[in-house]
Amino acid sequence: VKPSKTGAHLKAIREGKKVTLHELARRTGIAPPNLSRLEHDKVVPSIETLRRIANALDVPLAELLHS
Repeated sequence: VKPSKTGAHLKAIREGKKVTLHELARRTGIAPPNLSRLEHDKVVPSIETLRRIANALDVPLAELLHS
């Protein structure tokens, strides 16, 4: 089974939009350590979590899933 690359893709999108981890945390209500774990593929996010992140970054949910 290949490891997920969703976290790295999420981080690349966030950084491309020049949004800090703390700013994304503020926009989503997800604690910075939890976002960091997502970006490092330490946890598998729920669809609802991904939806909140997509909305906060103003990208379609499908863009976060396409890694």
